Amino acid sequence: KDSVAVKDGSYTITAGTDGVHAEHETNGAKGVVYVAGGTFDLEVQKDGIDASNDVLIDGGTFNISAEDDGIHSEYDLTINDGTIRIDKSYESLEGATVTVTGADIDVAANDDGINATGVPSSTNSDDVPTTNEIGSSSDDANGAGAKATGDEQATDDTQAPDGGQT
Repeated sequence: KDSVAVKDGSYTITAGTDGVHAEHETNGAKGVVYVAGGTFDLEVQKDGIDASNDVLIDGGTFNISAEDDGIHSEYDLTINDGTIRIDKSYESLEGATVTVTGADIDVAANDDGINATGVPSSTNSDDVPTTNEIGSSSDDANGAGAKATGDEQATDDTQAPDGGQT
C-alpha cells in the first residue's frame, strides 16, 4: 500500500486481481505507479495496472489482457513513451485525465478505448478539468474510441479508431 516504481526488467504476471497495483488512502504523494522501462506481460482478472493516484509511463513494452481496465489511474494517466498492446479490456486506458505525448498504442476494449473521466472515481466534484491528448494510437472499441467527459479539451493528432464513437 504505497507506490510502485520500475526502471527495467521483464515481468510475466498472471493474477486474480490487478497485475501491478499501488494504493494509499491517506498520503496523496503515494499510490503512484511509475514505469521507466521493462517488459510486462499481464494476464489479469481486474486491471493490468491500477493506481489510487497517478500512473506515469516513460517507457517500456506492455502486453495486457484484463477483465477490467488495461491501465487505470484515479487521477492522471500520462504516457510519454513505450509500446502498449491491450488485446482485452473493459476500458483500455482510463484516468481522470489521460495525456499521451508519445507512444505506440494498440488497444481493444468492450467499452471505451481511451477514457478521460474528468473526475476521480473517489471525488464527487464536477469541476475537475480533463485533457485527453492522443499522440499515435489505434483502437478497436465497442464504446467510444476516445472519450473525454467533463470540462475537457480533446485533441486527436493521428488516432484511427476502428469502432465506436469519438
